[in-house]
Amino acid sequence: MATELLLRVWSDLLDCLAPLACPLCGGRLTADSRCPGCDLPPAAEEPLRQLRGDREGLFLVFAAGPYERQLRELVHAWKFRGDPGAARLLARAAAQALPDGSPWEALVPVPGHPRRVRERGWEPAGELAAAVGRAHGLPVRRTLSRVRDTPPLTGRAAHERRRLVRDAFRSRPTVGRLLVVDDVVTTGSTFRACRRALLAAGADAADLLVAAATPRRF
Repeated sequence: MATELLLRVWSDLLDCLAPLACPLCGGRLTADSRCPGCDLPPAAEEPLRQLRGDREGLFLVFAAGPYERQLRELVHAWKFRGDPGAARLLARAAAQALPDGSPWEALVPVPGHPRRVRERGWEPAGELAAAVGRAHGLPVRRTLSRVRDTPPLTGRAAHERRRLVRDAFRSRPTVGRLLVVDDVVTTGSTFRACRRALLAAGADAADLLVAAATPRRF
């Protein structure tokens, strides 16, 4: 409790000394991480909440909204430019996509390959998981590791994505129902590879939370 209070006080102090700006319109973000100019995250946007299934069983998918328009611009500003304002807006939107009352024991970010993390200097999924964890009082477990670097999956067909991420992840022994966190889901190949690794390591179940989801089903 004391740690959460200190983090809140520190965040409020930073907002006063170095307020974050919206990457889309340049407006100052409010204390509740909303842009008054763009009305982001979009209050009228219904979050994606779906039940899916495959041969490993059922799983839940949560997303702040579709990967288009403003959410797409925010993801690009955050993932490719490291914009802190975009990170805050997306974290708030992703946190709001989750229902009240958490059945998960921990958040598990999708890891980048160590080489790419060193080049970028930060890890998008890890940052998102940390922010959502603070909002929902959930711990972050760095359970997964990427044991094989993979080329960018953008623009590739679903079968090629599945082939490229097969056996690319390993998990330390773990338990409970876990929530995997990533930036965007397209075909679900990366999530399924992570989920298989977590289930093989002892997890009871693994669901998915992303900032945005492409319109196509997976």
